[in-house]
Amino acid sequence: MKQLLALTTLLVSFCSFASFYQTDCSNAQSTISTSNGHVRNAITLTKRIYSQGAMKETKIKFKSSQLKINILSKTEVERNSSTNCKPGMSGGVASWNNISLKKIVITKKDNTDFDSDIVGLDKKTNSITTTILCENVGNSRTMCSK
Repeated sequence: MKQLLALTTLLVSFCSFASFYQTDCSNAQSTISTSNGHVRNAITLTKRIYSQGAMKETKIKFKSSQLKINILSKTEVERNSSTNCKPGMSGGVASWNNISLKKIVITKKDNTDFDSDIVGLDKKTNSITTTILCENVGNSRTMCSK
């Protein structure tokens, strides 16, 4: 029985590789950031108030269910991937790291107004248009060619 338990534990441990991915994006001013994946999931906008010669910035986090991001254009900047496959292996691990540049428009899904002090807000359209640089990293199990 102990041998069966040890063998089962070994097989489950070997077969239970979990995949991972994370995409993080930000504009050049760091006033807008987006995160999607296993670690973080949020859209952060910056509220900027000028008062009595001073500036105060506040980061406001939104859930992805609250905002809509429309991608107007996307340019792939860099694409890297690798595997640990060696001759004779049937399976292994693949990993990737991709960098892209996106022009996006952010709106609220419920069509309510953004706070008027949100950086980059077009008050006529109640939207924010910006360019973000994104890094997407991840890994997963993969099949290897024999």
